[in-house]
Amino acid sequence: MQEILQRGSLITKDGETTADEAFKDVKAIGLYFSMHSCPPCRQFTPLFADIYNDVNSGSKQIEVVFVSGDKSQEDFKEYYEEMPWITLPFKDERVLELVKKYEVKGVPRLVMLKPDGTVLSQNAVQRIIKEGPEAIEEFTAGKVEQQQNQMGGTNQKQNQAMESLKSQVQEVISGNPVVVFSKTFCPYCTEAKNILNKANVSYTLRELDTEDDGSQTQEALKSLTGQNTVPNIFIAGNHIGGCSDLKAKIKTGEVKTLLNTNEIPNGF
Repeated sequence: MQEILQRGSLITKDGETTADEAFKDVKAIGLYFSMHSCPPCRQFTPLFADIYNDVNSGSKQIEVVFVSGDKSQEDFKEYYEEMPWITLPFKDERVLELVKKYEVKGVPRLVMLKPDGTVLSQNAVQRIIKEGPEAIEEFTAGKVEQQQNQMGGTNQKQNQAMESLKSQVQEVISGNPVVVFSKTFCPYCTEAKNILNKANVSYTLRELDTEDDGSQTQEALKSLTGQNTVPNIFIAGNHIGGCSDLKAKIKTGEVKTLLNTNEIPNGF
């Protein structure tokens, strides 16, 4: 982590700094993967900002780096104004490196680290929501989150792998305004994507037949929603269903209401 962040400047509220200076004497570092257009991100950010200010009120205990997924400079600037920590510059090449290193597939994602780069938590968002400053105290004490026991045999390992994948899928769903799980050869998927495209709805697309773990992802979706077919569509974290469900909910106005309520641009 340090070797990536050290290859350029970091932005503070007052100007620029280096990784060495920013992390001097801190006990824990957070990489906050987030974006302005993500409703769960906008809910978590002010809560986390208050906790950050609270735990650092005496002396600096933690530092956080905003790793932006924003699509425009304007969104990035507006969103960063809500944050008290430091950030990578907009569209910095190190953003993609960190996304790949920590296998970020959805936001919000908060990777907590020791200053030496040891991972304390792969995603501390839910823990901070539940525990508040106490969670940060655990991280500053260097306590690594307990990992599940891997010694329970093949079935246990498979169950753990599926639970992990379900968590990753849920991150994608909750961290993106509109998500479409699809397959490239599926005519119903093509129809659903065309409907959204014509209405100028931007969406995160996962083509499961092009992914190494696509079949497992489809199993995880089945476990989460009860639906084992594609397309599998979500709006603002709400399960819409397949193509026929999308068309039916467009007719009832449910789709437009969800999009407008969550400030997702659309032409419906």
